[in-house]
Amino acid sequence: MVTPNPFGSRFEPADHGTKLSDANLIAPITADDESQRQAVPAQPPRPPAQSDPPPAPARTEPPAPPAQADPAVDAGLPPLPPVASTTNAPAEATVELANLLLGAGLSIAVAESLTGGGLAAELVRVPGISESFRGGIVAYQNEIKHSLLDVDSRVLYEHGAVHPEVARQMAAGVREKFVMDDRHADIGVSTTGVAGPGPAEDKPAGTVFIGVSSLWGEHVATLDFSNLVREDDPVGSRQRIRFATIEAAVFNVVEHLATYAET
Repeated sequence: MVTPNPFGSRFEPADHGTKLSDANLIAPITADDESQRQAVPAQPPRPPAQSDPPPAPARTEPPAPPAQADPAVDAGLPPLPPVASTTNAPAEATVELANLLLGAGLSIAVAESLTGGGLAAELVRVPGISESFRGGIVAYQNEIKHSLLDVDSRVLYEHGAVHPEVARQMAAGVREKFVMDDRHADIGVSTTGVAGPGPAEDKPAGTVFIGVSSLWGEHVATLDFSNLVREDDPVGSRQRIRFATIEAAVFNVVEHLATYAET
């Protein structure tokens, strides 16, 4: 079997069986070929390739912060002026008390049962009150009133926590507990009572006693906030009584200082 020649018939061997020579593989150059070769213009030599400089690194700018939308500007209106918030501002009576304490260089401490720390929170709303306010004790249980504030256990047993004598002893006790530089607090104030919504210790909701003890003497205020109680709003009733007690405590300390300042 004869394998076909892939190079075409030009390279097929002669029939007479002679061996192909180099002369058989080279075609002769004719005059026409020479004239076509001379007609092709010579190409100019290519200049040597030059290496291109590396591209400069792209500059990345930091992203701009997102613009804050101003509803007034978007609506074509001038921006509103800043308004001071009064949500957390202390009551005027609290500021008055703070000014009296700071002006006279007096210190104060609080003992709270009914208000649960609300009186201390009201005092510290005033900037700079740390020069006068020493701290407070929240004595909600009778055992704590006795152990931390030295309230007579017999008075607690016979009368309960909602009693004027308990308020007086709480105010006196907190003065003794807050000692700085070997000096007791100048003023002690206490709160005890029934926040409701129902009665406690045979006393109706809204019964409140505020004790004030100072360098000049002691005073207990008896208050009735039963008009703030609503049966259909037990949670709100408790809040109203507590807030009214805080305001009354501040007022009674101011009145106490004003009374003894005149004598």
